[in-house]
Amino acid sequence: DRQGYRQWDRTYGGSDADQLFSLQQTQDQGFILGSASASNHSVDKSQDSKGGFDYWVIRLGSPPAAGLPVAHIAGDSVICSQPIQLTATSNGLIRSYRWNTGATTASISVGQPGTYTVVLTFAGGVTATAQQVVTAFPTTLRIQGDTLLCPGSSGRLTARAAGALAYEWSTGEHTSTIAITQPGTYTVTASYTGSCTSTRQIQVSALSLRIAGASELCTGTPTTLTAQTIGASSFAWSTGATTPTITVTQPGTYQVEVRFTNGCVLSASHTLTQPRATIRGDSLLCAGHSGQLMAVAPGATAFRWSTGTTTAAVTITQPGLYTVLITYSSGCQRSLSQRVEMEPPIGAFSLGADTTICEGAALLLRAPLRPLAGLTYRWSTGATTPTLLVQQAGEYSVQLSTACETHTATRRLLMRPCLTIPNVITPNADRLNDCFVIQGLTGEWTLTLYSRWGQQVYTTAAYHNDWGATATAGTYYYILSQPNSSSSYKGWLEVIR
Repeated sequence: DRQGYRQWDRTYGGSDADQLFSLQQTQDQGFILGSASASNHSVDKSQDSKGGFDYWVIRLGSPPAAGLPVAHIAGDSVICSQPIQLTATSNGLIRSYRWNTGATTASISVGQPGTYTVVLTFAGGVTATAQQVVTAFPTTLRIQGDTLLCPGSSGRLTARAAGALAYEWSTGEHTSTIAITQPGTYTVTASYTGSCTSTRQIQVSALSLRIAGASELCTGTPTTLTAQTIGASSFAWSTGATTPTITVTQPGTYQVEVRFTNGCVLSASHTLTQPRATIRGDSLLCAGHSGQLMAVAPGATAFRWSTGTTTAAVTITQPGLYTVLITYSSGCQRSLSQRVEMEPPIGAFSLGADTTICEGAALLLRAPLRPLAGLTYRWSTGATTPTLLVQQAGEYSVQLSTACETHTATRRLLMRPCLTIPNVITPNADRLNDCFVIQGLTGEWTLTLYSRWGQQVYTTAAYHNDWGATATAGTYYYILSQPNSSSSYKGWLEVIR
């Protein structure tokens, strides 16, 4: 039938529908079946006990093939960048494969163009042959368009390839032509019939213009300036010159305008200054010490200081204004000056006497302010400000430094408990003054309470402001102490209900 099932219709003589008792498959893919009619005439060939009855033997086989088996080769006929696979197929039952490559499998991998043949052998020694011609894929992909972009403008790139079915650019576009606005590398992949693809790249550059040449020039000394670029069609300098390179003899700013073959116009400028020269060295002198100034002037051939020294470096011992005249090989001269100051001394200072404050309080330590160049502060805590706020006991020091000297001062800070002890509590469950709360209580404190008759009613080695909520009204006497600090307090407390 249309679903591929084998159909069979046979009546055994009964009045009703036949009944299938046995269905056995044979080695040649056929079937032997036995059945009985409604009259209960058993026809099961597989049971000898039914030998006294008539039976039918019916074989259902496959439909006969039309003609001899035919060989085919499935797979691509064009090799791209990767090997292709060829597979031998047939409408008959294949017993063996023999390719002209020597392979004996149904499929082979092919990496070279050529003619590939396979011989298929079927039952009874029947053979069939198939042939496939494999060719190499010809690459014709090329990219044309704008490879030079004007700053701020756009261009176009077009991919062309004979037989291409689709294009995919590195920009994500799938057209043969794309618009571009940025320089960079652009890649396109062309797809062809089958699984073949080819890829090409093109480099797009942004047009640029710079003027190459010296940046320093003594008046009267010639030097050359060159407009560096690619694809230029004309040059126009601010001097009137129309060549890529010009010769100039004066410091100043020079401009050039360049036109390109794609219509782009760019301009650039270059400034020539007199040779660089600086004075380095000690602008501050320490009392009783000397310093040095150095004239740094590449290309200089002679120096003359206001002190009479004729070397690049001069030793100084006094504050004042120092001037040097520098001469270059071209004959041009430059004059530079440097003022030198005498650094005042820091002087002695103190942070104050050692101090004891209450625990939890803070003390602001102040270092002296001095109008000194380069004065720095460094506290023992690492702080670098003139003042330091401290809240812990310890020894604190500050170091004041200039390029000439360093001075240090130290101050010790001690801490003691400072407690606020009430003498009346009112435990009435209103959460206000219900307990014996001692303000400023930190660390481990021992508390012992006695009644007015001297009887101990409460004691703890670690009091946490939690006694009194259930205490009887009356007068109590306490001893509060801290073993670590040797601090001790005594007094009385009234409980009012």
